[in-house]
Amino acid sequence: VTDAGEHNFEQLDTSDTATVIVSDTVDTVNVTIDSNGDVTEAQDAVFTVKVDRVLPDDLVVTLSNGDTVTIQAGERSVAYSVAAQGDDVYADAGSVTLGLTDASVAGKVFEDLQLGGDATVNITDTVDTTTLTLGDITVAEG
Repeated sequence: VTDAGEHNFEQLDTSDTATVIVSDTVDTVNVTIDSNGDVTEAQDAVFTVKVDRVLPDDLVVTLSNGDTVTIQAGERSVAYSVAAQGDDVYADAGSVTLGLTDASVAGKVFEDLQLGGDATVNITDTVDTTTLTLGDITVAEG
């Protein structure tokens, strides 16, 4: 206290001080990617990118393939599709794996941003039967 205002006190002691300690709890934000299940050849591999809390601003997430997705303000997830291998008589089954490399909100810095691990969509081979048919052919000699 440095001043008592217009009041006249007989004895006002302003020598004591008070200390207020504000403790900051670190807010951790977790961003993850999950696969939406396995597919067969010629189907899109679908992933879902999620944030563990609703944010008041758009969250831009960079995927390990260099693409970005945006989780809109007020939302907690966004779907991302990538073309799997086409139906190919030569190619067997495969997979598509995606991870997260960054997540950001324009003009802001997270106290503790945690990016989850990779997600994989397995691509099941569809069996393509290739048939060759030979017929009887007659030719004249000569």
